[in-house]
Amino acid sequence: MRYFKITLLLAIAALVAACSGEARKAENVVTMYNKVLIDAYLRPEPKLMELFVSNREYVRIESYIFYLLKNNKILKCDLKELTFEDVKIKDDTAEVYTKERWKYRYLDSRTRKPVSREYEILYSNIYHLKKEKERWVVDRLDTKEIGGDTETKDQEELRKMHERLFKEMEKKKK
Repeated sequence: MRYFKITLLLAIAALVAACSGEARKAENVVTMYNKVLIDAYLRPEPKLMELFVSNREYVRIESYIFYLLKNNKILKCDLKELTFEDVKIKDDTAEVYTKERWKYRYLDSRTRKPVSREYEILYSNIYHLKKEKERWVVDRLDTKEIGGDTETKDQEELRKMHERLFKEMEKKKK
């Protein structure tokens, strides 16, 4: 009986270690996603995101970059704080809950001079990850402003554009 209890405890410890290992991998993907996203917006080069996102999230990022470029803008941003609140893993999907503090401003895409004031916004985010080819990628992001400056831009227009582009991409796959 004693050996059974020891074996059971070791199995539970191994399971917890495996889960925390996957949770750490998911957190690392979110960290890298944000670091590379900063560069992708500034260059502007959406292809930089390919290793960290699904097709769905790639289309969202690419469409936002093209939307900015259409308006002769690029985004300069800086992640000031990233706090991991929770990680939930189920099979080949994960949800990573964060609190984030970002500073950003818009620059002219040609001159790289500021065309807006600097904004600071606090977010509560949920990153939805999935496994592709045995590695985690960000599939979509649920974001909610919880503080900081508010910006007067048409978020609804962007959301609709992202949805339309994603639907068009899905149709092309079929």
